[in-house]
Amino acid sequence: MKYSKNWSLIIVGIIAIIGITTLIFNNYEFQTFSGHATRSFFKCGDGICQLWESPTSCFKDCGRSDRDGDGVCDLLDKCKGYDDTIDTDSDSIPDRCDICAGYDDSIDTDGDDVPDGCDACAGYDDTIDNDANAIPDYCQDMVYIGSVDNYLYALDKVTGNLVWRFKTGSYILSSPIVENNIVYFGSDDGNIYAIDAVVGNKIWQYTTGGYVASSPTIVGSTLYIGSMDGYLYALDTATGTLIWKYDTEGGVDSTPTINSNIVYFGSYTDMSSVSEPNGMLNSVDAATGILIWQYPMGEVSSSPTVANGIVYVGSEEYDDAVYAIDAASGTLVWRFQAGNSIVWSSPIIENNIVYIGSWDGNIYAFDAMTGKKIWEYYIGVTESSPAIGGDTVYIGNEHNSIYALSTLTGKLQWVYNPRGDVSSTPTYEDGVIYFGAEDYYVYALDAITGRLIWKSLLGGDVVHSSPYVMIK
Repeated sequence: MKYSKNWSLIIVGIIAIIGITTLIFNNYEFQTFSGHATRSFFKCGDGICQLWESPTSCFKDCGRSDRDGDGVCDLLDKCKGYDDTIDTDSDSIPDRCDICAGYDDSIDTDGDDVPDGCDACAGYDDTIDNDANAIPDYCQDMVYIGSVDNYLYALDKVTGNLVWRFKTGSYILSSPIVENNIVYFGSDDGNIYAIDAVVGNKIWQYTTGGYVASSPTIVGSTLYIGSMDGYLYALDTATGTLIWKYDTEGGVDSTPTINSNIVYFGSYTDMSSVSEPNGMLNSVDAATGILIWQYPMGEVSSSPTVANGIVYVGSEEYDDAVYAIDAASGTLVWRFQAGNSIVWSSPIIENNIVYIGSWDGNIYAFDAMTGKKIWEYYIGVTESSPAIGGDTVYIGNEHNSIYALSTLTGKLQWVYNPRGDVSSTPTYEDGVIYFGAEDYYVYALDAITGRLIWKSLLGGDVVHSSPYVMIK
């Protein structure tokens, strides 16, 4: 009997549960919203957000509102206030909230979380920003220059702020060149360096037997540069491997020029043991380093320039002249005596006019074919070489000045006075003149007015190296 009572209670309980469940089910209503079947004890839209309701199933209760009327409740709307249905690039991000509208945000080849279509530095890591200027270093315009404090500097082109610096074992008088995001230059420690242009890490170095004040020239995959051990070197740009070297039996601080697969450069012997012109203009095969011809003249630190089948160069001790030499035969075309003062400056050619400075204090303009003087302007002793931008020629002097002159007439446009001599050859780029001075600073001036844009303090008082400006 005891067990019968228990079973009776169990049966009554089951019947009660079934009754309650039936009552609830009879009041249960299926509500369809946005294509989804949902269940609620009450109708969606009754203003009550039940525990079992969700914003997806019943946004009028749980989302509360849809202020932009795009059918997505504000609680779930990723682009509140705008129509989520407008997505022109079909990347599931509404245009008005798409940081890269019009491009597929999923395409990010460099993995820096910036879609390629809106990446100012696509293909490179935007997070590398050493000078914290919000411009990734890989896509930042730079100015590179050496100093006698043994460092090569990389500066922001716009502000002059330091991005990085690389230390060598001695002075850097050599001027850098950049190719494929690699900076190449020489140092008085006897090495030729290849440095990552973005982060300043060393890629390779090649050791010569003397200091390297010559600046590199690159053609194809070969770098050409001189050393005061007497050799001109040809190195592989990728590895620094020696391809060939040519022995001048003197010293080479002239920067080589390559034209029609021929290398032209100057050299000289030790001045302490001679009392007459002791320099050479050399012509060697660019592929083999085999000598083609030589032309004797005074010491040649000037770097030759080739135009119209003629090699133009300056000479120094016991000669002091400007030369024009036939590029093919090595014979004299014309010669100008520069006031019995050495010509350390390197010539530049523009519109068949040769511009060059001299220790006699003048900058000269010559007819390139005849050597006839067109004009001269006195600026004082100069070791700087001229640079041209538009119709203006720029050159520094050894009396704390840089000059801007008309290329046609030599008329003074402006002069700027840093607190040190300007042996550095100026560089013109996009309306700005960059140069170093012997006052620890690198300068950027407006090329038209001479107005100072910025100056950047380096660690060495002498900045003889000339700046290289890299535009990304």
